[in-house]
Amino acid sequence: MVGELLLILGIVGLIFAILVIIGAFMINSGNPQRVRMGGIIVLIFSILSLFTAGGGFFIGSILGLVGGILALVWKSTKAQVTQAPPAPS
Repeated sequence: MVGELLLILGIVGLIFAILVIIGAFMINSGNPQRVRMGGIIVLIFSILSLFTAGGGFFIGSILGLVGGILALVWKSTKAQVTQAPPAPS
């Protein structure tokens, strides 16, 4: 009974870890929409891993939370480029 529960929790933890890694690759893409979606994925599954799989020795969840939050507040440098002022007439 206990062994089966530990096996299920281990599998769930492995699935959550894979999803966090997929989110991290999305964050690394540099595309603002993919960065935001990857940050949401990392944030959600880092929080869920705290309650289900022990949080990857706890430090894994903390790092996932920090990475997800940083991805959500990240601003693209391409979006900050302003248009050139109009030519004088």
